Amino acid sequence: MFNKYEMQGCKKIDCVNAAYHYDYDYILEENGIEKLVCMVMGLLFEIEHGDVDPDLAYTAAWDIRDFETGNYDDLFTLEDLAGIKG
Repeated sequence: MFNKYEMQGCKKIDCVNAAYHYDYDYILEENGIEKLVCMVMGLLFEIEHGDVDPDLAYTAAWDIRDFETGNYDDLFTLEDLAGIKG
């Protein structure tokens, strides 16, 4: 996911930002579980490389907290919520 930017010589934070901007912008613009997964994957990549963007950490923590508490309405589209909540 982030390796192609790493191979181009980008710093770790820039790898995540570039992937979010060029490869996954359509996912991040829409609320959904895919957005949560992208946020967590980017955070884990940065943690693994010891270079964590505070803004990404905050956003990922917020999304995870919403998901854990069941207050995840903003993570899903209205159609998805109707299917989840019945």
